[in-house]
Amino acid sequence: DCYEPPRKPGGKVWLRKFDPAVAFDGVDYLVTWDDFYGDLQRSSDNIYGARVTPAKTVLDPGGIPITEELHGGAHSPSLVFGGSTYLVVWIEGVSVRAARVTPEGAVLDPNGFVISTTFASSPVDAFDGTNYLVTWNTDVDVFGTRITQAGGVLDPDGILISQNPPPPPATCMGPGVTIVDLAPATPYPSNCVVSGLSGTVTDVNVKLNELTH
Repeated sequence: DCYEPPRKPGGKVWLRKFDPAVAFDGVDYLVTWDDFYGDLQRSSDNIYGARVTPAKTVLDPGGIPITEELHGGAHSPSLVFGGSTYLVVWIEGVSVRAARVTPEGAVLDPNGFVISTTFASSPVDAFDGTNYLVTWNTDVDVFGTRITQAGGVLDPDGILISQNPPPPPATCMGPGVTIVDLAPATPYPSNCVVSGLSGTVTDVNVKLNELTH
């Protein structure tokens, strides 16, 4: 049955199901979603699923708990069927996690296994006949990794698929000086070149966070 903590007398409970995803195994569908629970003391997001037949019969009316964390933060599920199992992927915290689910509704990896621990969002997965490919973005670049049908992570460091080029140096002009930021895309402190109106470089590699007003 779908896990639901007891409602507290006089308390408020919020229940929400959203972000559905669906795949087909040749016989039935598997639908997954973000299952939110909240009350006045805590809240959690977990990933649930349910199988649905082509005749529209819901085989798991209480849902299949793919994650069951008391204070779970799982969201953004995606799934694909390949070989003999579904691969369900989602975001939890800043990590990408995954779990295999059989066509019979058995969760082979309860609460999932880690694919990536770097900041990630918008996971998507596909199957090539041998392995799964899971992709995600970091809000800057796109990464991916291959997953075996046995749940093995073939590329633990990720595959860089697309990288944003660094922005051009930023220039700021003020009375008598021009400041060119040499490293706007790197973490602070940022290094700069300061030049006067004549074009003479007066200061090289100034750390902005060491300047005083």
